[in-house]
Formats: sequence, C-alpha cells, structure tokens
Amino acid sequence: MRTAVLAVSFGTTHLDALRADIVPVEEALADAFPGCPVYRAFTSGVVRRRLRERQNMHVDSVEEAIGHIAEHSTGHSDELHSTENISYMHPVGF
Repeated sequence: MRTAVLAVSFGTTHLDALRADIVPVEEALADAFPGCPVYRAFTSGVVRRRLRERQNMHVDSVEEAIGHIAEHSTGHSDELHSTENISYMHPVGF
C-alpha cells in the first residue's frame, strides 16, 4: 500500500510567503513520509488565478491534485490530506 500526501492551503500570491510558510510545511511532510510523493493544492481560486496570470505559475485545486494523484498512481490506495489553514485568534479584552 502506497501513500500520497496532499498539502492543502488557502494559498498566497506572495512568493516570499510561499517560500517562508508553505514550502517548509511541505518539506516537513516529505520528511515525515519518506518515499511518498507530496502534492500541493490551494483552495482559493482567486489565488490560483493570480499566480497563473502574474507569475505564470500553476497550482492545483484540491480536485485537480487528487486527479493528478490518480493519474500518476502506481497503486496509491491511501492519500493523506494536510491542511495548512491555521488561524490564530488573539483574545481581545473589553
């Protein structure tokens, strides 16, 4: 049984933020699951469109990434989805 890792985040149009925040998570997932391919998907269609238009960079939607996993599958029967949609809420006193 093989596992494919799908790292899902809202995404960013800022390449410095991509390198600083998203890529390290994907690298950590690759380290945690050696030998497993790691795929990237952004949930924001606006972010994906802007990257395509401004940076000539394609990032899959979740559906596209799952399709690529299926296309390149050599028996991937498991997929591990990792969401990077992390929120921090600072308490505000009144």
